[in-house]
Amino acid sequence: MSAVAEPLLPVHWKETLVSDPEAELRKDHAVPSIFDVTFWKATTERVIRTFAQALAATLIAGGASLLSVPWPAALGTAGMAAVLALLTAVAAGPIGPPGPGVTEEAVRNQ
Repeated sequence: MSAVAEPLLPVHWKETLVSDPEAELRKDHAVPSIFDVTFWKATTERVIRTFAQALAATLIAGGASLLSVPWPAALGTAGMAAVLALLTAVAAGPIGPPGPGVTEEAVRNQ
């Protein structure tokens, strides 16, 4: 007897495989939309964290003391990292209903 492998599906698809395919469209999404305050709070936190990490990395990699740091260059580098984090969040942000994506966890359909 040969076993047929179940297809890999994102975790949230388990709930969407129902008799009413539009039921998911009527429900609130578990992942906030880019038009939601929750998305922007999380994105702001991510941008601030990225800025701090890039600034710390620049200071450590430079091996300079706090008084001899080239602050405009260090802040510019951290600022660019923060802008890239913001653009990444907006580009990857959910606009419509959830669907298969690169970052979603895949599970076996049970």
